[in-house]
Amino acid sequence: MTETNLHFVQLLLSLQTGTMIHLGKIASPISGQIERDLAQARATIDLLDALRTKTEGNLSADEKSLLDRALY
Repeated sequence: MTETNLHFVQLLLSLQTGTMIHLGKIASPISGQIERDLAQARATIDLLDALRTKTEGNLSADEKSLLDRALY
């Protein structure tokens, strides 16, 4: 995996984790509590969708699969 690919994967995983925290699916690493912020979750999902649109045709199969799973 190239450094660029690694950075892209780290970005996706960071956004996905943040979304899961905002949806209340996992505890906040700061407070250890389940905290919901559905507006922030929606904003992050929209950001992931924008990434999918802007990178269409430029991702490896693995990157596309990871992004699709993050949006699922």
